[in-house]
Amino acid sequence: MHLLSFVSTLFILIGIFLPWIDPSLFVQVTRGIDMKDGRLILVLGLTASFISIIGILRGMGVLRWFYLFFGLLCFCISGADLYFFWKSEYNVGPGIYLTLIGGAQLALSPLLALVGRLRG
Repeated sequence: MHLLSFVSTLFILIGIFLPWIDPSLFVQVTRGIDMKDGRLILVLGLTASFISIIGILRGMGVLRWFYLFFGLLCFCISGADLYFFWKSEYNVGPGIYLTLIGGAQLALSPLLALVGRLRG
């Protein structure tokens, strides 16, 4: 679970530095780090990454609910930005998709671990 969460935070952190809005005639390339929401997701991703490293090193199962919280926040913020970009008809870049997938994966990692524990 902790390793899956760490990989999810890597998706989030890589997605922050990739373009969220591709250039068009009157729009510049905008990376996630260039926006306030992107900087907030960067802080959330770094915090979740730090927590997952602690979980890997110490094997603490209590931390799984932090993954759910941070993953849902990252997913909701990047999902709201994606909706705004689509509604404004911007060309959406790959970074926001990677951040969205990483947030969803981070939020689902404790649930997947719980299902795996129940199965055997």
